[in-house]
Amino acid sequence: MESGSRAWGFPSADSDYDVRFIYIRRPRWYLSLELERKPDVIEMSENSILDMVGWDIRKALFLFYKANPPLLEWLASPCIYLEQFSLAARMREMLPAFFSEKAGFYHYLHMAAGNYSDYLKGERVILKKYFYVLRPLLAARWIESGRGSVPMEFIKLVEGAIESAELRKTIERMIEMKSKEPETEYTERIEAVDSFIREELERHEKRAVSYRKEIPDIEALNRLFVETLKEVWGVTVPQAGAGG
Repeated sequence: MESGSRAWGFPSADSDYDVRFIYIRRPRWYLSLELERKPDVIEMSENSILDMVGWDIRKALFLFYKANPPLLEWLASPCIYLEQFSLAARMREMLPAFFSEKAGFYHYLHMAAGNYSDYLKGERVILKKYFYVLRPLLAARWIESGRGSVPMEFIKLVEGAIESAELRKTIERMIEMKSKEPETEYTERIEAVDSFIREELERHEKRAVSYRKEIPDIEALNRLFVETLKEVWGVTVPQAGAGG
């Protein structure tokens, strides 16, 4: 699936492709005393156009258990390049039980504050950097309002998390500008957007957000792992705890 600006809905004229995937190796790979020292990531970034990163199914399912926000975004991507077997569909069905408001909220808020500090300090800024702050900030707002897991499409966040029609129109014009310009195009500061960002960051600095969450059942993911091995490779794997 696509995980970058093409999935978010604000690609530039020269945006690359940020492809992410989950993979599963043959059962023998997982039956090793050295399993924890084996690689669980595949990276293929041989040119400036295509950036591909994949996670092994064990890594992906454990991060799913931890409500890892990037992984949840992968599952929600509107740009699916290839989907085989039932794993992704089953993870989407299970997502409400594993989604964590606390993990998501603080992940996006931290990202917004960090990107603001890194990218939006000069009199002129790269246009796309505005989106690197706005998107996580709106994602935090989305979670704060109790809407659940965050949609990947930026325009859904704009429509669902910004009350001001004028500000929404400003951001829509920014999306149109970005689609026609190179990734590194600079722009003058946009005061309406700057004010919104500053006010949101200051608001969150002055308040503490407390979220409670039941600890999900990891055994459901153990079963999913075993059942996916069987589905993909046609082998019978004992369930955890079977046979004493």
